Amino acid sequence: MYVFGYGSLIWNPGFEFQTSELAEIKNYKRSFSMWSIHHRGTVKRPGLVLALEKCNGHSCKGVVFRVSPDNYTYCQLTLDEQAKIIAEAEGGRGRNDEYLFSTEKKLTELGVSSVDLRYLVQQVKKIKS
Repeated sequence: MYVFGYGSLIWNPGFEFQTSELAEIKNYKRSFSMWSIHHRGTVKRPGLVLALEKCNGHSCKGVVFRVSPDNYTYCQLTLDEQAKIIAEAEGGRGRNDEYLFSTEKKLTELGVSSVDLRYLVQQVKKIKS
């Protein structure tokens, strides 16, 4: 698994990784273009955090981290195993199934098809019914 860092992940990845190297994505640029009221500011005094902006002809250099398959955060589960976990898990940011449903719905709206996500949605709904 690889994770691309273009902002704070460069200096504070927050996870263990095997290797890291410079990487570049084309037609995007890094900019302080996102308000932050939770992590770098407050409602009364918002801060700014980095985001990627589509910008033809530009590129954004960052750091790509290779996460070891042995890393405790990395898992290789079958789709059915994933469905069982997603159907039951809930954390500080909400239910795991809502994360799946919202992601799949938005991708569909954007015309992006993911056979795996579609299957997971169907399986999670079966488990929860």
